[in-house]
Amino acid sequence: MYQFGDSISDTGNKIVEDPFTQCGRPPFGESFSLGPSGRCSNGFLMIDYIALGAGIPLLKPYLGVDKDFSNGVDFAVSGSATLSAIMLSKRNIIQKSTNSSFGKQVDRLITHLTTICNSKIATREYLKDALFIIGEMGGNDYNYAFLQGTNPDEIHEMVPEVVQSIIDLGGAKIIVQGSFPFGCYPVSVTTYQSSNTTTSDKYQCVELMNRFAVFHNEHLQNAITTLQDEYPHIVILYGDYYNAYQWLLENAAYFGITSTLRVCCGTGGILNYNNERRCGDPGVLSCQDSDTHLSWDGIHMSQKANHLITQWIVADLFPKLKCDHLQISNYQYKHNYGPCTDEDVDFL
Repeated sequence: MYQFGDSISDTGNKIVEDPFTQCGRPPFGESFSLGPSGRCSNGFLMIDYIALGAGIPLLKPYLGVDKDFSNGVDFAVSGSATLSAIMLSKRNIIQKSTNSSFGKQVDRLITHLTTICNSKIATREYLKDALFIIGEMGGNDYNYAFLQGTNPDEIHEMVPEVVQSIIDLGGAKIIVQGSFPFGCYPVSVTTYQSSNTTTSDKYQCVELMNRFAVFHNEHLQNAITTLQDEYPHIVILYGDYYNAYQWLLENAAYFGITSTLRVCCGTGGILNYNNERRCGDPGVLSCQDSDTHLSWDGIHMSQKANHLITQWIVADLFPKLKCDHLQISNYQYKHNYGPCTDEDVDFL
C-alpha cells in the first residue's frame, strides 16, 4: 500500500523535514502512548485505519528512521500541495510549508522502487497487487489560494492541472481521493464568518468553498472516467470523501459527536479556533472529550471522526478493488445513512 498526500495522511514525514512542525508538538498524538508522531490529530489517521482493516502494519513514513517498507510506504507530507511552489507562485499563491509537492512524492516512490526492482518488468510485477491511495491532493492548493485572497475564478483554472497531476501516477489499483467539503472546516468558517457576502448552509459551512470542492470533484471524476476508459485493465476508483464527510455531519449525534464545528484543541473565538494561537502552541490545551468533536484543531479531524469516515470509505471502495487476498474483517460492507445500530459501531 502506497499513500500520497498532505496532512490528512502524513504519518511522520513532515516532522522529519521540520522537527518543530505544529503537528509534532503536544497535545497532538495525545491518544498515543508515545505522544506526538507527526500525525495531525489526537490519534490515528484514516490511512492507519485502512491499513489495520486490510490486516497490514501501519505504513512507515518514507523520511522516517524505520526503513521497513515491506508492507508499503507513506509519502504524504503535511502542508504539501499538488502543484509545485514554482507553479503556485505563477498564480501569486505562496507555498510556505514544504516543497514536498505531489511530484516530489512521486520522485521518492521512483527512488524507492529502484532499490527493489532492476527493470520496468520487475517493477510492474512488484506493483501488480499494490494499492495506491492518492490524496487528499489539491486541498492545500485551493486553501492557500482562498486564504490568501485569490479570486475563486482564478482558482478554477488550477483544477485541470491538479487533476492531471493526481491521475498521472499509474499503477494497477488506485484510489484517487476527492476533496473534503473544506468550507466546513472551522478555520474556513472562522475566516469567512464576518463577511456579509458569504452564505452558509444548514451546517454553517461556507457555501462558496464547498461549491468549489464539488466543482473540483466533478472534474476529478470526469478525469478518472476518461483514464479508466483508456486503461480498462487498471482499477481506478474515486474516493468520495466529500459525501463521507457530509454523511458524518448528518449522523454525528448518533455517533456521540455533539460538536461538529467547535474545535477540541484550540483557544478563542466562537469555535475555539484562533489562527494566531493554534493547537501545538504554548498554552493551547485540548478538550477533555475529543470523541465528541469532529474537528481536532480546526483543520484536521479527531481520531473518532477519522475512524468513522474510514468505515464509510472502506465499505464503499474495498469491495470494488478486486483484491481477494485482502481480508477486511473489521468493517461492514454497507452504508448507513440513518441512525447507527450496534452492528454498525462494533469496531468502535
